[in-house]
Amino acid sequence: MKRFGNLFSLFYLGSLSLILGLDQTGRAEYPMIALATTFSFFLFIPLLFVVMFWIWKRSYITLAALIAGLSLLIVSHPIFPQKALLPQSTAGNELHTMTFNAGWKHTPAEQLADTLGKQRAEIIAIQEATPSQIDLYQFQLQSQYPHQVFDPDGWGIGLLSQHPITNINWLKPPTNGRTILHAQIEVENQPLDIFVVHFSLPTISMHPILGIPYGVDEYWQAKEINFVLNTAKSIDGPVLIMGDFNMSDQSHTYKELSSAFGDAFRDGGWGLGFTFPSQVSYYHDRLNRNILLPKPLVRIDYIFYSKTVAIQQAKVTCFTDRSDHCALQARFAWP
Repeated sequence: MKRFGNLFSLFYLGSLSLILGLDQTGRAEYPMIALATTFSFFLFIPLLFVVMFWIWKRSYITLAALIAGLSLLIVSHPIFPQKALLPQSTAGNELHTMTFNAGWKHTPAEQLADTLGKQRAEIIAIQEATPSQIDLYQFQLQSQYPHQVFDPDGWGIGLLSQHPITNINWLKPPTNGRTILHAQIEVENQPLDIFVVHFSLPTISMHPILGIPYGVDEYWQAKEINFVLNTAKSIDGPVLIMGDFNMSDQSHTYKELSSAFGDAFRDGGWGLGFTFPSQVSYYHDRLNRNILLPKPLVRIDYIFYSKTVAIQQAKVTCFTDRSDHCALQARFAWP
């Protein structure tokens, strides 16, 4: 049994290293690898068996494989804030922001407006808002958010703000994707540029018989993300990029974004930060049944920030029966 444990540990570590290595060197050429690493946290579940083998047989080989596997897990999925270990008081100079995909028709407009109002964020980026929800925001939340803007093309992308919106620009991505909002807001007499995004889904390859995904292509999504990234990098002042990116934090476009801008949750949040799916079920055509996914499985909602502001705290908030997304909230120290 000791020999079996050693072989299993080495085989698992080798397979894991191969998958992660191929992802780094040829993600675009290996759609199946790209799909696997999108949910890469779950590739580390077999580490539990490695732990059990080590506890049982105390093998140095198994221990070495365990240490190597845990190191890969910690590097790829840090669960501690990278910058703001503890929330810090800034004597009132805080900017409370939130991004939330309303899930289109998942929630009645009255309930959703009430939920958003209770969060007391100063700036809320919205995606997938229905016309009835938008009408209610403009009526019910007018006193709390006197400055509101929603896209003219019906994508449900918008911004609710307690601070004056001084300029609005709707950007067309280099694809047939959704319109991108670029707004300038005045916060404490200083300009803040905000991009509200809802990027296209990656192309998912489905098996014709089994009806399950077996690959993912992120080419068109990456074009949209790079378009916003290059636009945002040209701005000298504070910038926030908020929304539903439909992008895993294991993708190469995430690495490009996080090298230029800070990831609010990674820098100021605790845990994995998964935001999708939230308490929803999906109908599987082949099985003719609903499959319940009660807990979020992946990060796709983000707030990126320029390094002229400092992250204080970030958290994921899941609202019961409100959307198939959880909301992401972040507090920044405002100079």
